[in-house]
Amino acid sequence: VQDGSIGINFKIDGSDGGSNSGQMKGRAFLVNMLKQEIFDPTRINTTKVLSNPSDYGLSNAKNYRIPTEGGSMGAWHIWPEESGKTTLDQLGRKDVLIVYMHGQYDTRGYEKRLNTYRRLHKMKFHVLTFDYRGYGDSSDVDLSEDTVVTDGIHVLKWLSTHLKNNRNCSTELPKVLIWGHSLGSGISALSLYKWENFIEKDLTVCGLVLEAPFNNMFQQVLRTIAPYGASLPLNILTRFIIRKANTEFRTDAHLPQIFAPTLILHAEDDERIPAKLGQKLYDSALMGGKRNIKLNLYPAELSYGHSGLYQVPELRREIRLLWQSAAKQLKETT
Repeated sequence: VQDGSIGINFKIDGSDGGSNSGQMKGRAFLVNMLKQEIFDPTRINTTKVLSNPSDYGLSNAKNYRIPTEGGSMGAWHIWPEESGKTTLDQLGRKDVLIVYMHGQYDTRGYEKRLNTYRRLHKMKFHVLTFDYRGYGDSSDVDLSEDTVVTDGIHVLKWLSTHLKNNRNCSTELPKVLIWGHSLGSGISALSLYKWENFIEKDLTVCGLVLEAPFNNMFQQVLRTIAPYGASLPLNILTRFIIRKANTEFRTDAHLPQIFAPTLILHAEDDERIPAKLGQKLYDSALMGGKRNIKLNLYPAELSYGHSGLYQVPELRREIRLLWQSAAKQLKETT
């Protein structure tokens, strides 16, 4: 893995020629191997201190600890360099905060993520980025879909204590959006789906950006281990292993029910998660009745790849349109 993307690189063999006990051990091995491929918190640079953002060239950032189930997470608030608002409590009507949920690899300090943060704060957006438990300087945990989604929800819960009574996307209040990249697209969509279904919440998310997303983990794994098609037994075994590993990430099942306007960004030269999976996610959302969704596919000749979409020239306008659309929706439903 070179760019924090989802790269599944293993071969599934459903038979071991042994007893039931041997088969169970073989499947347990596959479950563990799959989880290690999906979640890779290995740090490239261990000399830098995550609690000190200036080690990563971010003088305009503050470190936080965000409480979560059974521990806490390391996080950074990064503000525009010319902004005098250096705490979340200071955000006002003209401010936009993007909650960034990263992909499978490394930490919030990974260099390619830093490029995204820099572009966003140059566009005068605030950024809140964090490491799930099991990553970086966050608490240890046996990683799974449940743990990372729980962490995403706790970030929103914590944020709601700093942006009190932020229940709509009015021009009179700071706007909060979620940005999920790669594996983070699945985490962000599931986190937001659950957040929106809480009966009592003090924070409304005004938009969801899914950068280089997949539609579900089964499709992402299958296109890697069987790019030319899979037999029925392999299909069945793959679904079983993914379910047992608690890594289904069925974004396509939840996205149609998400209220927030959604923007999908995908590059046609993405070799980690093919653009056709982003297209499938978009199509399934439309079929499920979601209308406040947009798909932007970028030609291969632009060379954005899997982690370069922060370079899109019209990005600021696209993000602004998201929260403006949310404000209009909320006004129409109240």
